[in-house]
Amino acid sequence: MAWALQFDGVNDRADFSVWTATGDFTVSGFVDTQARTEIFIGYNSSSQNYVANISNGNFRIKVGNVQVDIVGTTRGTNVPFSFNRVGSTVSYDVDGVTGSFTSAGTFLLDTLGTYNNNTLPYNGRMYGIWTLSRVGDVRTYGMDASTHSSGTVIVTDTTSASNATGVNMPTDGSAWVDLGGGGISVTVTEVLNSFTDTS
Repeated sequence: MAWALQFDGVNDRADFSVWTATGDFTVSGFVDTQARTEIFIGYNSSSQNYVANISNGNFRIKVGNVQVDIVGTTRGTNVPFSFNRVGSTVSYDVDGVTGSFTSAGTFLLDTLGTYNNNTLPYNGRMYGIWTLSRVGDVRTYGMDASTHSSGTVIVTDTTSASNATGVNMPTDGSAWVDLGGGGISVTVTEVLNSFTDTS
């Protein structure tokens, strides 16, 4: 089965221990992109580091208080994005739109679905695997690997156990959306040709 985590765009989020990158790093995930200003992932204590939708339809990445608006990305569901920094060059790929910008500043993240004291909350779904990777701290948040039952929402970090804990999310299990996609059944039928020798 494939699963997604639904955010309400009002006040919910999923917090995790602070992930800090002062050097090279990689971040990737899958989101709904739309013409609405909202934060996918950010830092609760400031507005200097985040990934977001912007109301004009752009996709924005902000690293160490340096931001770039990415034009021409797909508006849709389950859109992939990734970006990585090597030295001070941040290279990105948002659903096939690529480019780069320069930022050597510290990059901090600690929440899914908002930033800066619950500002600009996300109204959409997160899918698949979200990766935050730097030397000494790799996190792999798996929407499919998480427990999808009732109770406090926990997004499981399958690499280092720095799980993200839901805040203001429903505890009846409804934040998790079953996307289907169970096993594939294949039937193979063998047909044998026969003939009669009349010679």
